[in-house]
Amino acid sequence: EKYGADLVLDSCENFVSKEFFGSKFTVFDNEKSETFELSMLGKFNALNATGAVLLSRTLGVSDDILKSTLKNISVSGRCELLYSKNDIRIIMDFAHEGMSMENLLKTLRTITKGKLTAVYGSVGDHAYNRRSQLGTAAGKYSDLSVITTDDPGFESPSKIAEEIAQSVNKVGGKYIIEIDREK
Repeated sequence: EKYGADLVLDSCENFVSKEFFGSKFTVFDNEKSETFELSMLGKFNALNATGAVLLSRTLGVSDDILKSTLKNISVSGRCELLYSKNDIRIIMDFAHEGMSMENLLKTLRTITKGKLTAVYGSVGDHAYNRRSQLGTAAGKYSDLSVITTDDPGFESPSKIAEEIAQSVNKVGGKYIIEIDREK
């Protein structure tokens, strides 16, 4: 059977507080409705969790076990909260192409009270179209892009960053280039 937003995911809300960082979403399955908390933000993560819920139910896993697992699960590099203090949050996500960057930034925009800064780069020697996709998404949905290096291979890190910056600029976004990731 198929699953997706129109079929089984009724709602998804992002929450950030001292008590909870993540999403709450409702799954409909055979006229049964159940709400789950996921320790990751975003409808895209809730959709993945919905698929896991539906599959797990067919294998006999109880909703209580699913609820406990999803509320406490963490996946390194997927909407991972690294720091949170005084309304400043640092979230790491391995969004590596335009659609994932756009989904991530749209989600983060819903929980951001102040400025949203995206720090990212793109690989070298392949996936050339990702550069413009990443720059376009970050230019549209963040207040500032900090463009840095990300495994440039045999290409010039500055050349890659400049290509990304062109796309940020085309959509009216602001950016700085900092090739040295350590800074």
